Parts: sequence; C-alpha cells; structure tokens
Amino acid sequence: MEFTVKGIKIRFTFLFFWILTLFCLVDRSGILFWGVLAAIIHELGHIIAFLLVGDFPEELSFELTGIKMVRSGKAITPGKEIFQLFMGSGANFLVFFILSYSLQTVNKISLFAVSHLILGVFNLLPIQTLDGGMILKIINERIFGIRTAYVLGKIISFVILIPLLGVGCYLCVLQRFHFSLLFVCIWLLVACIKQ
Repeated sequence: MEFTVKGIKIRFTFLFFWILTLFCLVDRSGILFWGVLAAIIHELGHIIAFLLVGDFPEELSFELTGIKMVRSGKAITPGKEIFQLFMGSGANFLVFFILSYSLQTVNKISLFAVSHLILGVFNLLPIQTLDGGMILKIINERIFGIRTAYVLGKIISFVILIPLLGVGCYLCVLQRFHFSLLFVCIWLLVACIKQ
C-alpha cells in the first residue's frame, strides 16, 4: 500500500503487517503494544529532526526490518546528520524521563517508560544497521576514510552482536522461549552480513 502526504511517499509492505500480526498473536503480555508505541515515538523524533534541519524525507517505508526513512538528495553537514540519527533515541529518553518522574505509580505506564529507555539505548549501540552504528560510521569516515570506516563498522558490529546473541540464547532457554532478543540479534547479524 502506497500513498503520498505533502510530497512524502509513505509505503507499507505486506511483510510489515505480517510480522506485526504474528508478534501480536504470540505476545500475550501486552509488552509488544508498548514497544510498538515507543518505536513510533522514536521515528517521530527522527522526523522532527528532519524538519528542524530543513531536510524532508522523500519516503517513509514500513518494512519487515522496521521503518526506513529515505533522505532527500539535499546535502547536509555531518553534524546535522548525526543530530537526525540521535533524535530518535533522544525522543525515547525524553518520554522515559517524563513518564518515570511523573507517573511512577501506574505499572503499565512504568512498562511504557522502560520500553522507551531500552529502545533508546539499544538503537545507540554501535551496530551498523542501528542509529549508533550510522553515527559511528559518519565519525569514522571523517577520521579514517570511507573504506576503513566500513571495515571498522563491521568489526565493531560483530564484537557487540556475538555476546548479545549469546545472551539472547541464554534468555531463550532459561526464560521459556523468551525469544525477542535472540530474534533481534539474528536479524541484525543478517543485516550486517548483507551490508
């Protein structure tokens, strides 16, 4: 399904709805709902950053691997690009602090606050396909050049992902098929290998 809003092409793939439906059927705790809401706020943080630097995205694509923003061809400074990448997690941190200090007594809101903290921190990990990995790539390109930045990005991504994969396997076995971290680590590992 595709449509355009104010010159921005918005596209939803079948697999996006398929994986979302699958997770909703499997997740009986309701945690997924809070996680999806935190992800939407994360992406809104990116969109606000795009608007603040005057660089409108050409396309928002809702895919199996998440929400992808295609930047316009307009050249921006590395500092502005880092700002755009950081603002997703920045929005999550802001909501976390607001919720954790103002609505501590409501369990569901506390879960919502924690989901923002986890999503914000996780997205800043220096793994190539995440915001933190892209920020690291921009910095490394300025210091070492494109080729070295690419190799460093791969190495750092695998150094972070392999232990996380181990933790995901551990949680899957001990927590009775608590597979979310394992699934995310496998997805990130495949995405890093493909790059």
